[in-house]
Amino acid sequence: MADPGWKQFERRIAKYFFTTRNALSGMNSGVTASDTRHTKLFIDTKCRREFSKVVRYFKVIEGLAANESKVPMLITKIPHMKDQGSLVTVRLKDLFAIAREGERRP
Repeated sequence: MADPGWKQFERRIAKYFFTTRNALSGMNSGVTASDTRHTKLFIDTKCRREFSKVVRYFKVIEGLAANESKVPMLITKIPHMKDQGSLVTVRLKDLFAIAREGERRP
């Protein structure tokens, strides 16, 4: 029997970051509560039909960015929080493209 879609998603994300899926996500694994066994990143994956208003708004940003041939990025924060605590929303494919571009710079 094939794994459920969310489990397949966890495996693919782990592979993108050169690690493996944590078979027992949460503290049940005894290793990490992360969905992967990455040594530096705590990666939590969510596979949902519906997302929050922020993620739906990201789709608006994508349209605006496409009109200007730019990479869409939504940066959000709670009022009065320091800017360094902001969250960045970007498509995974765009994140990898940005990282590859940075590697090519002298």
